[in-house]
Amino acid sequence: MNLPSPVRASLLAALVAAAFAAPCALAGGDFVYTTREGDNLWDVALRLLKNPADWQVLQKANGVTEPRHMPVGLALRIPQRLLRFDASPAKVAAVRGDARRASGPLEAGTSLAAGEEVATGKDSFVALDLADGSRLVIQPESRLRLTTLQGSKAAGIYRTGLDLQSGRVENQVAKQKDTESGYRLRTPAAVIAVRGTGFRVAAESDQQARAEVTEGVVNVRGGKGKRVMAVHAGEGLLVASDARIAPAVALLPAPDLSGVPLLLDRVLMRFSFPDLPGAVAYRVQLAEDEAFRRVLAESVSRSPSAKFSGVPDGKLWLRVRGIADNGLEGRDAVRAVTLKARPEPPFASLPRPAGKVRGETVDFQWTNAEGASSYELQLSDGGNFSRPVQAADGLKATAWQSGKLAPGNYAWRVASVRADGDRGPYGDAVPFELRPTPAQPEPPAMDGDRMEFTWPAEPGQKFELELARDASFADSASNAVTRMKLAEPRVSLPRFDAGVWFMRVRATDPDGFVGPWTATQSFEVPASRPWWLLLILIPMVL
Repeated sequence: MNLPSPVRASLLAALVAAAFAAPCALAGGDFVYTTREGDNLWDVALRLLKNPADWQVLQKANGVTEPRHMPVGLALRIPQRLLRFDASPAKVAAVRGDARRASGPLEAGTSLAAGEEVATGKDSFVALDLADGSRLVIQPESRLRLTTLQGSKAAGIYRTGLDLQSGRVENQVAKQKDTESGYRLRTPAAVIAVRGTGFRVAAESDQQARAEVTEGVVNVRGGKGKRVMAVHAGEGLLVASDARIAPAVALLPAPDLSGVPLLLDRVLMRFSFPDLPGAVAYRVQLAEDEAFRRVLAESVSRSPSAKFSGVPDGKLWLRVRGIADNGLEGRDAVRAVTLKARPEPPFASLPRPAGKVRGETVDFQWTNAEGASSYELQLSDGGNFSRPVQAADGLKATAWQSGKLAPGNYAWRVASVRADGDRGPYGDAVPFELRPTPAQPEPPAMDGDRMEFTWPAEPGQKFELELARDASFADSASNAVTRMKLAEPRVSLPRFDAGVWFMRVRATDPDGFVGPWTATQSFEVPASRPWWLLLILIPMVL
């Protein structure tokens, strides 16, 4: 022991003077130190006592006759009033959103001393680690003052005092050795003392307090009264603003999350679960860790559902609890889920949902998705994409044409792929109907001075017919286009002028679907001889 000579001499003289003192009894709640190899009484005093000269009090209280050579395993009882307690700052383990102390915003790794106050904004959380291993998470829109942060590291005894002025805090308290002080949390209406447990506390705007115990036992005392009530795991109670404590009641059971999907693939996450009898609302949280110290999002909903967006991909933890009509929050249900929503799929352009296409092939189009280097497309004929009818990957463009398909009902979907090969989720399946290619009209039948047009059709269809001198069907001075709307797949027209003409037909189905134009057909109207020419030719024949 490296002490100055005068101090060492003083300690030795006091030791000799007290060596013959009779032992005395000590009050309960003392700290018990078990001696180790090489311990002597003044070394123990230097390590544990705020005044090392009080080693003689220990000698007298414990009846130590050989302070220089104490046996291993000796139980020394040390009154807690003699122990040295040093400042034991709290450490900020995680911050989400807007969290501040008087000197400015909080960051992970920051140390907080006794006397400091932490305030959180909306959708904001702060996780604190205490020197004794206890942990707490300050919830959104809360104000918490750290009134006491002391510890005797050598003795393993810590004293924590917290003042929750408003809001909520969730606590996971390490087992305490200090039976007199330990971990105390005060609200305007109540004081809560614990020696190792998990519990939640809320200080309401009307100065009421709520306490909910998830494990262990807490003792709750009305802030203005002396009545103390023990609250066990699975119970909660209310403390009114006048310090009246209501009897503890059972918390609502945990909701059933077994139906929540384990994998979610949309940036907008949607959760739903069965209604919980007795619940008037639900608190739903998402976190990066199972202990919910790094909370990412929170929602309070009247219905058994929740929506979150802006959450990063990865493994997540979902926690849900019911809220009773008295405001007490029930037991937690926790479920691990995985979000894989990126790169996001593009938006489908063509064919549109429930759209119709005529032909033997289909042209697909979609938007360009951010972060996509290429695309994968799947085509199904019954909604079963495990066996797609056709598929394509490595598509660099935002368009693709299928191979030959039979008429029927189909669905398609497309996914984005990053340059490193990471494929995101497929977009929603887009159903469409493929109808047969429209039949081509036949050339008109010439009958004297009239032309008869007919073409194949389906029941209930209506038609558009275009006739022109030019295959472009563009109106011009030299090309007057004849356009007609018809209720039947036939029409009789006066004979056109001699020459080459062009025609095409487009059908509209009974459900309003407008099909494509048929391929352009050409036909020739032959020149007709005038009737008086026959009078000249008859005599020549005779």
